[in-house]
Amino acid sequence: MKSERVYNIINYFLYFLLLVALGVILYLLYLNWQARNLEEATRQNQAQPPVTQGQSITEETNLVESSFSSDLAAFTFSVPEDWTVEEKTEADFSIIHNAEGQNIVSIRVVKKTGSLAELPFDQYAAIAAKEEIQGYNSLEDMIEITTTDQSIGYKTTWKIQFLGGEEFVSNPITYFEHPFDPAKSIQVSLENAEYLDTYDLIIESFNFK
Repeated sequence: MKSERVYNIINYFLYFLLLVALGVILYLLYLNWQARNLEEATRQNQAQPPVTQGQSITEETNLVESSFSSDLAAFTFSVPEDWTVEEKTEADFSIIHNAEGQNIVSIRVVKKTGSLAELPFDQYAAIAAKEEIQGYNSLEDMIEITTTDQSIGYKTTWKIQFLGGEEFVSNPITYFEHPFDPAKSIQVSLENAEYLDTYDLIIESFNFK
């Protein structure tokens, strides 16, 4: 009788281990599927199709001033006159849409991770995405820019790799110092690579109040 009870306990334990193993396998498959989808979406954004009329900004393009404001930050920037800016000030977040409603540029006010707030800002910009964004492995390039109000920003690109997949280079993220809170940064990210020229003019138009 005792041996039968022990046998049942062993069977239950083996069933439990099997269920745990199946759960782990399913979870890993889900992570792999999620990473592949994210990598594919990023690759599609980075594709560089031939520029057609209306896709790039020129000196003849009319720009209009937009603004961002929250309890902790206020600044203006210029966008093409037929573009729109969707503001979510309660989340310190804005999206710039082109005339077709596509997401082209995102602007975020981000709290720095851990001890990064103690670094000089150029050193922070050189490691920020690696510390703050999953899959961003190392800095590819960093360029110092000067805006219309003489503020300094750092335009960066990063090497990205998801779950051992092929490594590729990100769209640019430009970092600005937060005007009032050293524990935060302002991050301007290009979401669609074919609008790089427009992105460059947008970040150069930043004016902090």
